[in-house]
Amino acid sequence: MRLKRESAERFCAELLERTGVLLLPSTLVDHGDEHVRLGFGRRNMPEVLAIVDAYLDATVTSTSS
Repeated sequence: MRLKRESAERFCAELLERTGVLLLPSTLVDHGDEHVRLGFGRRNMPEVLAIVDAYLDATVTSTSS
């Protein structure tokens, strides 16, 4: 997924710190700092997506106000 507003490394670090959800920034595979990698192999994927969705709602709303 491509991020439009911030560093992938910063986004992934903040997401992990605030929610416990781990995404991998594209800097780990020498692909710039605008993308994140999302794995789909977990049984609790719907729960994880809900957590990420809530985080995005909270952070996008708070930064665009």
